[in-house]
Amino acid sequence: METLERNEWADVAQLVEITSDAVIICELDGTILHVNNRLLDLMCEERADVISGDVKDVLYSSAFERATEHRLPFETDGSESELMLKLSDGSFIPVLVRAGSVTPPCIFGRRAPRVLVALHSIEEQYSHDRQLKRALSELRVANKRLSGTLSVIMSTVGSDELPSLLDTVLNQLVGTLDASGAAIYFSESGGFKLRGVSKELYDSYLPEFLPYGAGIPTYVLRESRACRLSIQQDLKGDKAASGMFMDLDNRSKHLLRMQDMPPYRSEICLPVFYGTQILGVLEVGWKRPQAPLAYDVNVLEVICDYLSIQLVGMASSLRSRRTAELGRSLNVLRDELFTFLDDSAAATQAVSSE
Repeated sequence: METLERNEWADVAQLVEITSDAVIICELDGTILHVNNRLLDLMCEERADVISGDVKDVLYSSAFERATEHRLPFETDGSESELMLKLSDGSFIPVLVRAGSVTPPCIFGRRAPRVLVALHSIEEQYSHDRQLKRALSELRVANKRLSGTLSVIMSTVGSDELPSLLDTVLNQLVGTLDASGAAIYFSESGGFKLRGVSKELYDSYLPEFLPYGAGIPTYVLRESRACRLSIQQDLKGDKAASGMFMDLDNRSKHLLRMQDMPPYRSEICLPVFYGTQILGVLEVGWKRPQAPLAYDVNVLEVICDYLSIQLVGMASSLRSRRTAELGRSLNVLRDELFTFLDDSAAATQAVSSE
């Protein structure tokens, strides 16, 4: 075979060594007669391990299937096809293959047709395409998060009603983060009171009140940071607790009572501060197990900062409005008392009406 190769393919063997493509020369039944060094480098094989082998054991379809019925895994009309090249470690890389039938000089009074196969690795192109798709996907996610954040801010600027403010913020967050629900608890005397939920949670159970020392809000308050949590329900072997949650950032585990269990499997929970004053706790959760993205934490931190300013501004506005109403009422009472100074019955009626 080596003598035949030297006599039959002396010029071709020299030419295929200077090409940038990997080259295989084989018989019509797939028996490999010659390969260039580029192919050996690509397969990480020695020449002796490849020569006399079957090309059908080297090149597979894109579905990793071997050619059957003694057919070659490619066309020999020069058309381009995408196949998988098997490497020495058993792995595969994608290659573009183009093959053609050639006839060597007459040897011993006969001409034996051969097949020349040129291969070009597209692994780098695949890797580049995957990186590009990943970058585009991340860009779409970032754009959606940014758009959602701006939408929350623009749709609640100047809001003077607390229920509508919370409803808008929570529902916008669910759509922005592709979450299963969102809720907010306000810090009150003795614990955290549920003050708002997104529309997805209208039919779900949420604790109405969580006393200090129990539940996830207390843990988040102690940590004073946004927490990415994984929640496990129906904990076996512990009668005192029906579940547990794990902080994904510090890998700590904590038990949860059944009455304190949120309707999520994963969630981001973060405190709403105004300066050093705790206003409440915001929860955004998913009913499927997943690791919440760190980028989503950044989005929620921006929303919480904005929400804290809005809440304090709204409280100040309500307080000013109430003060003005009380001042007006006192002025009316004074005027009524002076008007009905000699008629105590009318004065009493006017004061009671006011």
